Amino acid sequence: MAMMIYAGDRDATLWVEALRAVDDSMDIRIYPDVGDVRDIIFGLSWQYPVGLWSEYPNLRALSSIGAGVSHILDDETIDRDISILKLTDSRLNQSMWEYLLSTISYQAMQLQHYRYQQSDSHWQERVPRGFDSVTVGIFGLGSIGSYVAKHLVELGFRVKGFATTYKSVDGVDVYSADMVTYRVLQSLDIVVSILPLTASTIGFFDSTFFDRLSSGASIINVGRGAQIVEDDLIQALDSGQLSHAWLDVFEQEPLDKHHPFWSHPKISITPHIASITDPMSVAPQIVENYHALVDGLPMRNVVDRSRGY
Repeated sequence: MAMMIYAGDRDATLWVEALRAVDDSMDIRIYPDVGDVRDIIFGLSWQYPVGLWSEYPNLRALSSIGAGVSHILDDETIDRDISILKLTDSRLNQSMWEYLLSTISYQAMQLQHYRYQQSDSHWQERVPRGFDSVTVGIFGLGSIGSYVAKHLVELGFRVKGFATTYKSVDGVDVYSADMVTYRVLQSLDIVVSILPLTASTIGFFDSTFFDRLSSGASIINVGRGAQIVEDDLIQALDSGQLSHAWLDVFEQEPLDKHHPFWSHPKISITPHIASITDPMSVAPQIVENYHALVDGLPMRNVVDRSRGY
């Protein structure tokens, strides 16, 4: 019995070192040097060629290297008897919080406007806003979203959370994401998406959504690129309905060099780096799940296929 890592064009060495630091007896193989395909019972991967895992007849569990699992759920060649696993990790939560603290603060202090003014050599002061006068809407209150929301409250932000299943977070007003009212959206200054990609969240942020926000609101997307209707976002920015968009995820990654997002003055781009998995931090839970699989015990963080997360 063995684990296989598919790393694509990335170096899998850090992952092997981290896993063997937890259990140096594990049989770990790196694609394409997998030996007998019948030995592979556990897979570890991020993006991979569709159909790859159908080559392993005894595969019983497939773990994403990150928190997202939509790339696996979208692969119809994955047998439904195979358990799909996601990672949860305090370091993932913390790194996402640090990224969002930076971007939310940037928007709250209206620093994007000074960026526009600098390009025109235009000097104009703006009254800075205190954190306690800014309302942030967090869409997606899973492990990461709840962590971010709680820390924003501690800094004085007014926070409203939106989730598909009800969550209780101290100091946060929580609403159903699919039944949010016009009045609630009007109250948001900054929208943050940490939603998983599911059938109900594809195209969630569209012209109808943007039009319901107060004029001049901004959006930060660290969820998945397909949740934003790109043409609608550009139109909302061009009209002034939205003041700025900060995007870390995109429908196609890497973002095509000719994509209009690159040159849009009201869009800031980062290359999917808001929260990067630390192999040393998550290796213990991967090893734990591997041994649970071998021993016939329940595994952690098994994805509910019907919910998509």
